[in-house]
Amino acid sequence: MLIALAALGLVGACGGSSSPNVAGSGDGGGGGGGGDDAGIDAQSDGGVIGVDAGGGTDSGSPPLDAGSGWTPVKMTCPTPGSYKQNSSGSCGTLRWSIKTGTDSAAAGLSLTPTLTTATNLVKYATPATLPYSTRVAPAEDTIFVLENVKIQLLRLENDSDYHIVVAQGPYTFIAEVPFPGCVKTTSPWYCLITRARAAIDAKYAVDATGMNPQVVATIVGAGFFDDEHGQTGAAPNNIEIHAVLGICFGQDCDPNQ
Repeated sequence: MLIALAALGLVGACGGSSSPNVAGSGDGGGGGGGGDDAGIDAQSDGGVIGVDAGGGTDSGSPPLDAGSGWTPVKMTCPTPGSYKQNSSGSCGTLRWSIKTGTDSAAAGLSLTPTLTTATNLVKYATPATLPYSTRVAPAEDTIFVLENVKIQLLRLENDSDYHIVVAQGPYTFIAEVPFPGCVKTTSPWYCLITRARAAIDAKYAVDATGMNPQVVATIVGAGFFDDEHGQTGAAPNNIEIHAVLGICFGQDCDPNQ
């Protein structure tokens, strides 16, 4: 279920009925377009969300990448990003605390990302059920970085996220950047989300119609399992990067700048 954006005040949880905080762009502090062929992040309340495949609440640990010589460093946010007030007027609710880092476990996640690839992400087993407010270990307990991927689609979704379809090798997967007005300012990820959103806004005018940039980028963010609802670009196991905490454009770029 999508929520109407005002009750949140960006200090309350995005649930039931909420409104993004639009008090100011870049105030420091799992989309609006089309159908999902258009990848709309259908939202609903509930304790446990069923998905098709089995796997319990531990997604298993596939081998991680040794990397290509780039040494990930801790993500930092010296100043918030100046993002655009670009929203659909609604925030999401489905597993929203997990998506935005306001759950009890988010603060304990290491912000030094683990280098991986789409090929390794799709090796995580899809959970049989998705707990509403707890993380599925180890995938959702990890901040990943994927280098030099191709962005195939960028669009504003009904829940005000930027929906990104990412391609690497034989796979596509989804990455989502929440609208900061839908994120509690108490989230340990809030500042990084503002910077990720601002990095996209500086380069693209994202709307509900969407665009196909076909640009190389590096993306940092938390692993996340979504339920299957026909979203565009989904990985075979429905794993995503949500929330995106860093993004940069160009070959071998640095997402921490």
